Amino acid sequence: MLSSATGQFNPRLDDQDTSILEAGFGIGQSNTDQVFGNRLLLDAALLDWLAAVSSVGETHTLVEISNFPEDELKRARDDARTAMGFLIDFYDATSPVFEKKAFGLHQAALHARKSTANTQALFVLVIAALRRYSNSIVDSETIADLGKKASECLKASEQVQKLQQAPEFQSALSARNLRRGFASHDSYWDLLRKIEAAKLGKESV
Repeated sequence: MLSSATGQFNPRLDDQDTSILEAGFGIGQSNTDQVFGNRLLLDAALLDWLAAVSSVGETHTLVEISNFPEDELKRARDDARTAMGFLIDFYDATSPVFEKKAFGLHQAALHARKSTANTQALFVLVIAALRRYSNSIVDSETIADLGKKASECLKASEQVQKLQQAPEFQSALSARNLRRGFASHDSYWDLLRKIEAAKLGKESV
């Protein structure tokens, strides 16, 4: 992180360095957890992010960025708030199924949940700088859409957790069955059949 902040981060890491990065940020499961075959693959995204922050840090100071026009800073603030909400909601939605390190987001969600005012302010400035000087950040509309989807995902997850308390659904909606069910479209239909059988009070094969 220090090398990134001082403009000295090298995104071309060897396998050992990449392993250290994955362990340090707790993103290993982003390469294995999946929904319908899709994975987050946070290692490449994290490298791009750190490289972009490093590049901006080489030529621009926090004081300079803090003097951006008010509308730019407000948009960055809203993006930062939504991004942190996304991390928390998506992690809370998926961790009951994919366990503590779900999708490699445990550390990020933890930091978002416990972030201080100073940390949040720094995040806002980083987003504002990347928005102006880099192409490495998605637009505000995409961030807002992701935040909305994560919130919807959390609501659905909470509904599933309530159903899991009912004896007839405990087997069909076990974390293991849910993980298998989300692995592919075929396995998803198998999961739906198990749930339907549970509704009818039958044992699925």
